[in-house]
Amino acid sequence: MQNGIFATYDNPTARQGKNFKCEVALDILKNIVSASEYLKYKFNSLYIDEFQDCDQSMNDLFMYLKDELGIRLFIVGDDKQSIYQWRGASPRYIKNLWENENDLKKERFIGNFRSLPKIVDFSLALTPEVKIDSINETGSILYIETKQFALKEDVIRSLVDNGDIILDEKNYFLIGNNQHIEETVTQLGGIFPNEFDYVRKNPFIECTNGRFLQSLAQYYFLESFSEYDVLNNLFPDYNDDFRKGLLKKLKILRQNPERLLIEDIASYLGVPITQFGDKLESQILLEVLIDVENRILFDTSSLKNNLLMTTHNSKGLAADTVIIFVEYLIDRYKNTLKFEDHYVAITRAKSKIILIDNKTNYVSEINRLLCNNNGNFSFDNFIERRNL
Repeated sequence: MQNGIFATYDNPTARQGKNFKCEVALDILKNIVSASEYLKYKFNSLYIDEFQDCDQSMNDLFMYLKDELGIRLFIVGDDKQSIYQWRGASPRYIKNLWENENDLKKERFIGNFRSLPKIVDFSLALTPEVKIDSINETGSILYIETKQFALKEDVIRSLVDNGDIILDEKNYFLIGNNQHIEETVTQLGGIFPNEFDYVRKNPFIECTNGRFLQSLAQYYFLESFSEYDVLNNLFPDYNDDFRKGLLKKLKILRQNPERLLIEDIASYLGVPITQFGDKLESQILLEVLIDVENRILFDTSSLKNNLLMTTHNSKGLAADTVIIFVEYLIDRYKNTLKFEDHYVAITRAKSKIILIDNKTNYVSEINRLLCNNNGNFSFDNFIERRNL
């Protein structure tokens, strides 16, 4: 170890699928017998969700747990939702498990249990795995072509005025650029006061100790989040005296958040505070805590019905109606559809999708995929078309 640097990578991690934490964990398990024995004693099985978002290092670690330590794995994933390939994730790892001979029992689930049948049919018709014989009419897909430079707030206002969007229902508006989201929310605030909000980026997502920071922020902002929740997130093995000691510190944090107190809590829990960018993680957390408006980052119950967000932020969520500005689903360099992002976007909707197209090649891309995979149908078979 030199100059505080543990190790460096020779190649960009996004291209190589490197993951420092997983590589270190695997190295520890291979070289320290007590660590392997502890995991075998602690876990007889592990549940792994979103396996399509694995990178090479994650996959190597998980397979070591299964093959060398004998820990059973229950793996869930969907290669069509692999939207983190920019950071080295790849759907090939879940595909390899599915396609290659191994000791896993395999089950395929077709469609989803969130969306109405027509939306499910549309999502599956674009894939080679499923052949669609007929289109179920339960569910709604509205395609609206706008002028090339139509303002998003004007489009949304027209949809509300026409009754296509009911503001009292849960609606997600998917826009692929955070700056555009904030600008649009600001404009909508002058048209529909207190009706729209946006999902903000988690400020800890790239921090080394993100889970620790997230847990303390949740405790600070949420009355229902207790010291038990903090401990279960971070420190599953604890006794009551340890819990009481933590609770004393957390109560002080709620009354008077300070950087040194955050570092004291971190030390108590055995969490080494690190630097992210030009700030210590304790300072980043403190700046979040002292701004009351940040409560919305951790209290989903305070969010409004009508939320603007990126496709990545929508993953795992669901709304009655999902309004998708499709320009963000077209790769600017290849001029092709970003298939995984598109699949995630359309499968957020329970009953209705509204596709907003400002003169892109979206329709031709959809028809290309349909022709390749379910040639009996075209885009117009699934949608109601309208100009705005």
